[in-house]
Amino acid sequence: MPKLLQENKELQQENYFQLYRTMGNARSLRRLEEATGLSLTSLHRMSVKYGWQQRLNEEADRLASLVKAQYEEKEYSSAATRVSLADTIFKKLEDSVGDLSISSFKDAKTALEMYALLTGKPTAITQDVSSLPVETLTDEELEKLAALLVSD
Repeated sequence: MPKLLQENKELQQENYFQLYRTMGNARSLRRLEEATGLSLTSLHRMSVKYGWQQRLNEEADRLASLVKAQYEEKEYSSAATRVSLADTIFKKLEDSVGDLSISSFKDAKTALEMYALLTGKPTAITQDVSSLPVETLTDEELEKLAALLVSD
């Protein structure tokens, strides 16, 4: 078979494969037969010869890897934002402990609660919200909260 004719057949095959691929989950050689007018036998031979199913599987694996990598990157970024936010909060608390002037029972209670927070002990505040997962905050909400804390 002349080289030009072979290249033309491979190009046609690639066009059929791309059409087959774009059919998504509803793809079948029968549907491709209806769409192209080629015989089911010819399409089946083409599919086997050029490894259509393997190509589809490889593409699905590649896409799954990309999605997983993007998810892991977002999770890492989100975790880094949370760590940064926690560092900012504790730094603010540490800095403000020296500025406290205790002139009432309420001030003493607040100072004790701040000390408990800084040392990692549970307080009435942390016990009330401990069941709320921090993960529910979006990155945007975390950034806004961090900006408020840093702006003081």
